[in-house]
Amino acid sequence: MSHTPDDILILLKTDEAKAFRWLFERYRDILMAYVFRIVNHAGVAEDIVQDFFVYLWTTGRLRSFEGDLDHFIFQAVKNRAFLYLKEDKKRQTADEAFAREQDLKTDASAEDDSRGIEELYRTINRLPEKCRQIFLMAVLDEKSYQAYAVKAVPCTYLLDEHNRVVAKNLRGKGVAEEDRGDNPSIIRRGFQSPQGQGS
Repeated sequence: MSHTPDDILILLKTDEAKAFRWLFERYRDILMAYVFRIVNHAGVAEDIVQDFFVYLWTTGRLRSFEGDLDHFIFQAVKNRAFLYLKEDKKRQTADEAFAREQDLKTDASAEDDSRGIEELYRTINRLPEKCRQIFLMAVLDEKSYQAYAVKAVPCTYLLDEHNRVVAKNLRGKGVAEEDRGDNPSIIRRGFQSPQGQGS
């Protein structure tokens, strides 16, 4: 048996729990269908309707209500559905903005890495031939380039000149003091091999 809005309002004054059961039975399914048409998601529609009934029960909003119950209930649920859509749109906009920002950061970081590696290759290619060979052997074998230089350049003066040229070229490209000298690790980060450039 379907109870009218007036029956429910009258019963609220004497038996609130029973009146609320009548209210729930009368409105739940039709409210869910109504909200579903607005939000186009069954789970969300059910949540909105359930939350509305919880709100009515916990606040006692209908205890002293006078007026058109149908209009009040449908209007309140419609407002909640539109509020959900507004908040959901804000969340989507924020998520999209965050994703775009992350894409831009990733692109910029990849571009910076690429520019750094290209500059590294240009710097290495500007080294004198013997210096370049020693430097590349040291980087590939992960040993001190000075050990290779002693074998390849017998004269101490030329060895000192080799070290000066390498240090000057690296210093000009912003390589920190701790990454120069006998520690070619700064170069290894962006360098594979002369044959595998760009792979």
